[in-house]
Amino acid sequence: MNKGCYLLPTVLFSLNLGAQEIRPKNENEIDNVLDAWHKAASEANFEDYFGLMT
Repeated sequence: MNKGCYLLPTVLFSLNLGAQEIRPKNENEIDNVLDAWHKAASEANFEDYFGLMT
């Protein structure tokens, strides 16, 4: 068989592995702040809403 038949799937698979999403280490902290910010907005809590973004 042609070497290209084996090479192409290998290259495509390798590119797919390299495209994995890299997530920040502090993602949970970001999620917690955004959740608190949205909660403050839904409750019309002025102090908490603007306090979270300073």
